[in-house]
Amino acid sequence: MKLIESTQNELMQQAISKFRDKAVLIQQQFNQPGYRLWSICQSITSGYAPIHRMESSMMMSADMNSKSAPAALESWQ
Repeated sequence: MKLIESTQNELMQQAISKFRDKAVLIQQQFNQPGYRLWSICQSITSGYAPIHRMESSMMMSADMNSKSAPAALESWQ
């Protein structure tokens, strides 16, 4: 368990570092003096990844798109 926790902490530190790098780049591009976080959602260590739900919803979406009716168009004269 310690190895998993240690690995998760290391990966989280890497992710935070990459986030900071991107935030600084965005802040500089908008000529702003800094940035502020107002919301953080930490779910990396929850151990639950609903991959099967995402796959099935993507398949349903693709199936629905292939059977959809053509868009109705209206001309402006």
